[in-house]
Amino acid sequence: MPMRFFCFGIIISSLFGFLFANENSNLFRSKKLTPADKDFYQLGFIHNQNQDVTISKNQHDFILEYKYYQDNGGAISCRNLLISENRGNIFFEKNICPNSGGAVYAAQNCTISNNQNYSFTTNMASANPTVSTGSLFGGALFATNCSITNNLGKGIFTDNATLNKGGALYTTTNLSIKDNKGSILINQNQTIGVESLGGGIFSGNSVNIEGNSGSIQIKDNASSSGGAIFASQTLTISSNKKLIEISNNLAFGNAYLTTYNPGGGAFTTIVCTIENNPGGVIFNNNKSQRNGGAIYAKSIIIRNNGPVYFLNNAATWGGALLNLNSGAGTTIFLLSADNGDIIFNNNKATKLAPTAPAYRNALHSTPNMNLQIGASAGHSVVFYDPIENEHPTPSPVLLNSRPDQQGTILFSGVNVDPDATEEGNFFSYLRNTTELRRGILAVEDRAGLACYKLSQIGGALRLGNGAVICTRARLVPESGTPTTAGSLITLNNITINLPSVLSFKAKAPKIWIYPTQTGATFTEDPNPTIRLSGPLTLVNDKNEDPYDSLDLSKPLNRVPLLYLSDVTAQKIDSSQLDISKLNSGEHYGYQGIWSPYWVETTTITNPTSLIEANTKHKQLYADWTPLGYRPHPERRGEHIANTLWQSAYSALAGLQTFSYSNQESILEGSLQGIGLFIHQKNNEGYRGFRSHTTGYSATSSIRPSENHKFSLGFAQFFAKTKELESQASTSSHSYFSAMHLESPVFKDWMRFSLALAYMFSSQHTHYTYHGLLQGSSHGVFYNHTLAGVVSCIFFPQPESRSLHVYPFITALGIRGDLATFKEVGDHAREFSMYHPLTNVALPLGVRVSWKTLQRIPMFWLTEISYLPTLYRKNPELHSKLLISGGAWTTRATPTAYNACAIKVKSAIQLFPKVVLSFDYSLGISSSTQSHYLNGTSTIKF
Repeated sequence: MPMRFFCFGIIISSLFGFLFANENSNLFRSKKLTPADKDFYQLGFIHNQNQDVTISKNQHDFILEYKYYQDNGGAISCRNLLISENRGNIFFEKNICPNSGGAVYAAQNCTISNNQNYSFTTNMASANPTVSTGSLFGGALFATNCSITNNLGKGIFTDNATLNKGGALYTTTNLSIKDNKGSILINQNQTIGVESLGGGIFSGNSVNIEGNSGSIQIKDNASSSGGAIFASQTLTISSNKKLIEISNNLAFGNAYLTTYNPGGGAFTTIVCTIENNPGGVIFNNNKSQRNGGAIYAKSIIIRNNGPVYFLNNAATWGGALLNLNSGAGTTIFLLSADNGDIIFNNNKATKLAPTAPAYRNALHSTPNMNLQIGASAGHSVVFYDPIENEHPTPSPVLLNSRPDQQGTILFSGVNVDPDATEEGNFFSYLRNTTELRRGILAVEDRAGLACYKLSQIGGALRLGNGAVICTRARLVPESGTPTTAGSLITLNNITINLPSVLSFKAKAPKIWIYPTQTGATFTEDPNPTIRLSGPLTLVNDKNEDPYDSLDLSKPLNRVPLLYLSDVTAQKIDSSQLDISKLNSGEHYGYQGIWSPYWVETTTITNPTSLIEANTKHKQLYADWTPLGYRPHPERRGEHIANTLWQSAYSALAGLQTFSYSNQESILEGSLQGIGLFIHQKNNEGYRGFRSHTTGYSATSSIRPSENHKFSLGFAQFFAKTKELESQASTSSHSYFSAMHLESPVFKDWMRFSLALAYMFSSQHTHYTYHGLLQGSSHGVFYNHTLAGVVSCIFFPQPESRSLHVYPFITALGIRGDLATFKEVGDHAREFSMYHPLTNVALPLGVRVSWKTLQRIPMFWLTEISYLPTLYRKNPELHSKLLISGGAWTTRATPTAYNACAIKVKSAIQLFPKVVLSFDYSLGISSSTQSHYLNGTSTIKF
């Protein structure tokens, strides 16, 4: 395609005369563009700011490329631009102008709606990027207001550039990207001026990205401030369904001026609201040379989203977030994990460079910041990077302030380099007033909270390996000097993360009166006070009791639980801390007794050491004596043992596929459809189950001599089993094979039959935990079932009569075995066979049959039986919780030893060699109810 940047074409005289005649008429005109118009790249009807332009209902691709205009709008300049209802693709590519709107300039409104794919690519608002002769706003598009709504296809803004504001999009007032069905990509756009704004988007008032169904990617954009988006007042990202990715954006400005303080690797605005995005949001690898690696705003509100991640962002101040100190008034930083976690990891600040390396930092505050952090039950705000709240503010830091915020706020150093020692990588500085109102505040894995005032109004403080809670000076607003006068930490509900403090090389959590420092000299600080009271309890990292989280089967000695580093004046008061609560309350898992005790030491102060400056040390240890194991009811696993009963019922259904003797045929075959429903009640504290089984069977029989019969059978069964009152379910696929022998004895007044069967079952189990336990697990295992039946039928009446009444007695034996397997997932367990299922019963009853020899012969049979059990060994499994090694015996739900059954069978001979039959059996006991259905088609030879 030829280059057409500076090819101005031929001026058509008649058209020129028309424009000249009307240029002073002040009448707004409207023009609709079609693909045929795209080569008129210079003429007045697409460069008139008193004219409306519509690009609409094109069925083919519409392309405006390589256009140049000497003023605003390289391809189009107009009053209002409407791009709507185009089924073909819309392309604005490689257009350029020396002022504003590299491709499009709309003096008032630009609307892009109800289109398929649309793209603004490689447009530029600058004829010479090193020389500024105009505004140079909007590398691709300039408008007073712009609305991008209800588009069906993909929207692309990529590789556009300008000098000053809005590398791709510029709006004087508002930009709305709303209710689009397709994905949106804004990438590799840039503003290159030293004080430029908005590498991808600039708005003079608000940017609203709302209600979009497709994914949104904003990445690889660059500007001096607001690497991706600069909104002068508000930026709202709300109610978008899929993942929003903001990554690799850059704010390269590093000069501080009175009227210009750049920042925001991704976003810069006054109020940034990110809410109601169920697909989640990720800020990854955004950079700012000065403020706020990801977001630089006066107020930030993040709430009601799916998971939100701040990863690998960096800035001089505020690795991920920094509040813009813009004028008077209190700012609000609200981080609320309502429907998904908020996680900060590997964000870094470089404010100490070059004298010190970059350190982990999630958030930095300027004066008058109002910081509120909270999480709903089951969710967390996780700081793998510390926060800095050091400048004076009248507003306390509120942790879980709302009634619905019962979740966890975690500060952890678990991802910090094990060799790192710089305090900044671990310590969050809360040098104002901090209040924990409810939920869990967790500090673990060498992380620390350095607080001026910390009040535990409600909730619990969870401490783990190497955690530090210490005092720290506040800055006096009037003078900016630090002081610890009035410093107070009040803790009234402390929990210890037991798995954490029992981990390899773990250290006891530390509560510390932090020394004062003058130059290189450290001295005890007599000003702060720490008060500890209430129960001391043990939990795991899910805030549950820890006795199923680790192996406590053996005695433990000298477990470090807490370390108090105090001063000579003894300003840590632990007299009201109740350590006896370590043994309070019933729990599941390992059972045992804790024996806690304090060890107190006094040392001489070492003024050259921060750690050794204090002189009073008090350490809490505990010894553990195990007494056994008690599984949680949801972990017992009787639904696994009950699969042996379900397989046994299926095997018995397979044995019923053998038909009664037919003396008229030498060879016969049958094809059968089978249905089986089992309902086993809860019994003796064990959960029952409900099982639905369907399958088919094929049998063949031969009569080698009169009154003797030999049969072979094969069946496949498909079963779904659901445990009562839980979310445990099992699906199985079984293969059944059997042989059947029938022979008369004692001169035909008694008939003897023998059947032997084997069934192999492949089981897939799934368990979803609720209540205190959360998560799910699943596993695949195999069952083997053997069955044998010996039956005797007595014939007291001659067979020549149409009505037959005869008693029977049967010996029935079942044995079921289960192969060892391990689950995968949460609370995963291992199961192995301890005692197989063994059951021997002696059914006896009476059978009544009669025949009708009309035009269509029919056969009817009714059977009533009593089923006493002679011997039973209910199945038992060895069970083990993999995470802790806790072991127990799982027993199947007990079933009644006596049952009754009734069977009804009807057969009809449609053709001389074809018989159709239908069976229904009902079995009832005090524990179990079964329903058996069978439809059979038999061919006789």
